[in-house]
Amino acid sequence: MEAHETRALDFQRVGPHQMRIEEPDTLHIRLYGVVEREHFEIFFRTIMDAVPPPTPLYVLRDARNGGEVTAQARRFIARQVDIARVAAIVTFGASFHGRTIITMLNKAMRLFNKNAPTIVFFDSEAEARAWIAAHRNRSNLATP
Repeated sequence: MEAHETRALDFQRVGPHQMRIEEPDTLHIRLYGVVEREHFEIFFRTIMDAVPPPTPLYVLRDARNGGEVTAQARRFIARQVDIARVAAIVTFGASFHGRTIITMLNKAMRLFNKNAPTIVFFDSEAEARAWIAAHRNRSNLATP
């Protein structure tokens, strides 16, 4: 068992999706089908409540089983989420269509907030987790 699994809460259901907080700073989301606005409201409220400021947050998205984001959900993310707290949205298993939508969402977020998070895509969960660990280490080294 990997270290992150020993410190993670069980997955909770959010509509058809699953989520859990992984210490110290990661929201792990498993997407199954369409992602509605109310799902994102719960995802982000949960992570914001669980990890106190100023800790940067990571979102680890498992998009192997779907993950189409509705227009209403995209507007909510772009306009109402405290994006400054999100260090990165790290997705693995996304389709070409999913990658395109998320890239467009990131561009929209940057229109409203120049500090929009880094968004990266990987084929596997192991690659995604390795990227988060490396990014977190670089960020910790940069912080006095």
